[in-house]
Formats: sequence, C-alpha cells, structure tokens
Amino acid sequence: AHTQPRTLQVSNTPAAQDTASWQVLASEGSDAEVLARLTTQNLATVDLRAIRWRLKDAAFFLSVSKLLRERLHFSADVAAFGFLHRNLPAIRDYLENSALVSQLGQWLDSPLLEVRPRTHLAWETLEFDPLVNPRAHRFGENPRLPLDVARQHYQARLDQLGWKPTLDATDLLDLTALLFLQDRTEEALAKFDLIDPTKLRSRLNYDYLHSLVLFQREDPLAAKALASQILPTLPPGLWHDRFQAVADQATEVAELTDPNKTDKLLADPEALQLDLALAADGKLVITHRALEQTTLRLFNVDLEVLFSKNPFLSGDGSTGDQPEIQPNESLEITLAKGQRETSVSLPASLDKGNLLVSAAVGGQQLLRILDSKALELRHTPDTRTVQVLDAATSKPLPKTYVKVYAETHSGEILFHKDGYTDLRGKFDYLSHTGIDPVTIKRLAILVSHPEKGARSVIYDR
Repeated sequence: AHTQPRTLQVSNTPAAQDTASWQVLASEGSDAEVLARLTTQNLATVDLRAIRWRLKDAAFFLSVSKLLRERLHFSADVAAFGFLHRNLPAIRDYLENSALVSQLGQWLDSPLLEVRPRTHLAWETLEFDPLVNPRAHRFGENPRLPLDVARQHYQARLDQLGWKPTLDATDLLDLTALLFLQDRTEEALAKFDLIDPTKLRSRLNYDYLHSLVLFQREDPLAAKALASQILPTLPPGLWHDRFQAVADQATEVAELTDPNKTDKLLADPEALQLDLALAADGKLVITHRALEQTTLRLFNVDLEVLFSKNPFLSGDGSTGDQPEIQPNESLEITLAKGQRETSVSLPASLDKGNLLVSAAVGGQQLLRILDSKALELRHTPDTRTVQVLDAATSKPLPKTYVKVYAETHSGEILFHKDGYTDLRGKFDYLSHTGIDPVTIKRLAILVSHPEKGARSVIYDR
C-alpha cells in the first residue's frame, strides 16, 4: 500500500501568523490587548479557555471578571479562578451557575451561595381565579383544595417555606392568600395581621387582600375607602376591575343595611315574582308581583329527611317539575290586587309546618319546603346568586349556611357545593371549579340560619 508522493519544503523562516486571530492574541498578545479585544468582541464567539494561563495573575483576573460582569456574560472557566484568588463574588457566580444550586434545597443562606426559588429554581407563584371549593368544611379525608394543580402548588409552597428560618412579609402574604383559597378564614386572618406592608416590594396584592379581610370582619365601608384610594392609580384592566368590584360590593352592602332604604329590594324590578312562606300563625303567605291567581298543591312531609335523601323531591326517581305523588290538598287561590302579599288559611292538618307547597301560575312553577317565615330568599339568575334576607326587616343575613345539590342532564344527582352568605346575604350557588355548569339541569338549595330556621328551593340552571 502507498500514498501519493508530496514534496516538503524546509525553511529557516517561519510562515507568517495571523496576528489578528484570537488564538494568537491570547497566547502572544499583551494583557492590555487581550482586554481591549474582550471589550469589543462578541463574547459568545470567544473561547475564554485560551486565556486561563493568564488568570493566575490576580490583577488580570480581576480586570477580566469586572469586564465580563459589565457585559453580562458568565464564564465558568473564568469564575473558577475565584477559588484560587479567594474572590467571593467570583466564587458566588461560579456556584450560582453550577448544578450544585439545584442540590441544596429550596432556600439557602451562606457566605458563598444564596439559593432563591424564583431566581434559581424557576418558581412561579400561580393565581387561581376563580377557584370555587365545593365544600366550606373539610369532608372526611378529602383535601381542602380539590383542584389538583392548586393543591400541588400549595404543598410546593409549604415545602419551600419549610427551608426558611423565618417567614418574611411576602411569605406571609402568599400564605394568607392560600389559606383564604381553602376557606380557612380564621387562620388566614391571623396570618394577615402578622404582615408588615412596609416590607413588601409592592402594595397592590396586599391592598386587595386587605379589602377581603375587611369584608370578612364586616367593615365594608373601610373596604370601599381603600378601593377608592387605589382605583384612580390603576389603568383599565384586571386590577382596576377587581378593586371596582370591591367598591361596588361595599356600596351594595351599605344600601342593603341602610335603614332609610328598606324598600329598595321591594321595588327592584328583578325581584322574585312569586314566593311562599309559612307564617307564625299557621297561615301560608304568598308574596307576588303582577300575578292574579295561582294553584297550590300541599304535601305533608318530613322536611329534614326529604331534603337529605331526595333534594329534588322525586320519591320514585322522577325528575319532573312537580312531585309525582298525590297532594294532601289542592287550592285555587286568587291573589290580592294591588298588594304584595296574600294570606291563605291552611287546613288544620297542615298548619304545623313540615309542609311542601307546589305553586303554579302561567308558565312559572315553584316548589317550597316551608318551615320558616323569618327567611326571605331573592333569586338573581343573571349572577347565579340567592340572597337571604330577614323577612321582617328586609336586611341581608350574612354567614347563613347554604347547601346545594345538582341534577345533571343525564339525571345524576350530586352534592354540588356548600358555604355561607356574604355581607350582602348573597351566595353564588352555581360556580364550581371542578364541574362544568353546562352539564347541570337543576339545583336544589337548602338555606339554614341558626336563629331563623331553614328553607329549601329549586332553581333551573
């Protein structure tokens, strides 16, 4: 075997070198020339390993390190010489950009390295809006946060905080918000009181959470004052809408509790057109607007057992608008003209409560389990809320317990959610993070007040 022959030329004069090349400059140029090249060269294209032999000189190392930092360029080859020269900034740069930073837990304070979740571990604080928990109280072993991503985020934040020796104002703010998401109100209020807002980088999240705290502590006027101060500083968008909602809800609470505006609800054109309640004297009171006549069907039932076992009153599994059983009594009632209420004397056998009443007028049908005249319910379909009022004063009843069952279009009946009315006496009976409202056909709602009794209604989706 052989190769093609070639001629080699031997000379005493070496070939000319490209003195402009980086490799030549790095090996033969002066320190000043190297630094000048690093000042103008695209550092992403420069092999800095070629000047490692020069970095043993402390002065040159400091000059290169300063230049790279000014140009926002990191080189592990340069920073590693920080250990040789015991240069703390260079050592910190090297460690922060090494794999070691992900092996030392989620929070670390040391002279050589600080580990911060947002800076080094790609941590992002997530926002869940809206997040509606189906249950206001913990149920068995079920988690407080049924939404998987929300629960995982909460657990990850707790794991992160567990590495810290003390919690700062931002940590307490995050923890307060996460506790509110779980309806752990008392714990959230206690954590909020520990926050020093002067230690926060921004006040916006704090002020919004503060408005929620003020509502929880039944001080809507203070919440409105807070929102009014902040709204002029916000551009149109999400945060402006949120603080506007705070101001609007506080205004609504004030109007509902104003003794000079007790007729506001009665004059509301969106108020319920037909309602039923059992008076203390045993009479059935029909509340109506612009109606002349109705048909009543009366059923004597055990109300507690009825709602617990069958919230939609379908004893044989039927889902019709009316109970498919014979009523104890049927009455044709002429409603009083020009009046808001009509009283009906019930048969003696049915005037002691535990009474289910079906009312029909035109295309409207209504089912009521009547055991409390002290509660008045207002239904607002547009906002999917039921409002609980003191029937005697038309004042809202906050912190009233509400339980909701849903019937799907497939006929399945499920527990939907529960909770408590807000300062307006309102409760959003439909919103649910884990269930698509489109699948729901009807909802059965039980309202229970510790002093004024209970009522049950059924609303179409």
